[in-house]
Amino acid sequence: MFIQKPVFNALALMGLLGQTDLLLADNISKDLSVLATRNKRNSVSVLLANVGQGREVVKLVLKYLPEVPQAAKFFVYKITNNDTNPRERWHLFGEPKCPDHDQVSVCESW
Repeated sequence: MFIQKPVFNALALMGLLGQTDLLLADNISKDLSVLATRNKRNSVSVLLANVGQGREVVKLVLKYLPEVPQAAKFFVYKITNNDTNPRERWHLFGEPKCPDHDQVSVCESW
């Protein structure tokens, strides 16, 4: 196992997107980027990225989708500086040059 940095997690989430881009409304927000895709199985994925410094409330509305079957699934993956930043945890440990086994385990679990 290795320590996953936030950019690794962001790229992993992008790997879950489909092959076909879907049209989106323009001018959503200057701090919010949105990408919607559809894959070969006709599943829709939406990636929201808040690149601003503040906390913006996001309301996601999906229109023009066929009736949602009972087996539909909705997943939320979140990457933030507070929740998924092992460097911040390392800093809280006092920035040890050689973290011990427990400290490495904590950083790996983020």
